[in-house]
Amino acid sequence: MLGQNCHLQVVTVEESAPSRSKVGKVVPDKSSSSPPPIGDEPAAANDSTAEQGPAITLRDGVVVDVRRLSVADFDSVVALADSLSDDERYLRFFTVHPRGVVDWATSQTKPAEGMVALGAYDHGELVGVANYATSKEPGQAEIAVLVAHDQHDRGVGTALLAELIRMAKLHGQRHLVADVLAENYAMRRVIIDSQIPVTWHRDGSVFNLEIDLDALGGS
Repeated sequence: MLGQNCHLQVVTVEESAPSRSKVGKVVPDKSSSSPPPIGDEPAAANDSTAEQGPAITLRDGVVVDVRRLSVADFDSVVALADSLSDDERYLRFFTVHPRGVVDWATSQTKPAEGMVALGAYDHGELVGVANYATSKEPGQAEIAVLVAHDQHDRGVGTALLAELIRMAKLHGQRHLVADVLAENYAMRRVIIDSQIPVTWHRDGSVFNLEIDLDALGGS
């Protein structure tokens, strides 16, 4: 179980120049802050063939299937993106009107080398997607999680993150990084609920986080 025998490591938030490009414009914020409070045998990384993953029980008792996405999932991924509210689009893509949703869906269902994309299915309905893409830094990958509009507070994001971390470790990744808007309480809740070793740094209105997979132990 993800997080077993591990603890959440939160350090003092520091301002630092981002090492990764972000989508959308970020308003500079020069003030420092405390750690963010919360309101609420492996396949090749470029294999886009559907790959059955684990069945995971959500908080409401429903069992979802988490697996690799494939080209057959394209329409479902587009529909998930189209269902998002303006706020949800902004929190995920850093803009209310993201360009290239079709291209984004293609990148999830026919991932490039170095990317792994997962989908969570509830009785055939896609309720969330997550991916990691390797960066130029050896052993490091950038992650993203997106939950469907009407599927929040069920543990979908937590389930996807758990499987994403498991696969990242299998593929030799040691650190996962992400940029999360300070107002994205839902994603911050997913990170904290997962009880993983994570370090937060503040860069204006964005938190740059790093997950230390070496500290998790196990597989």
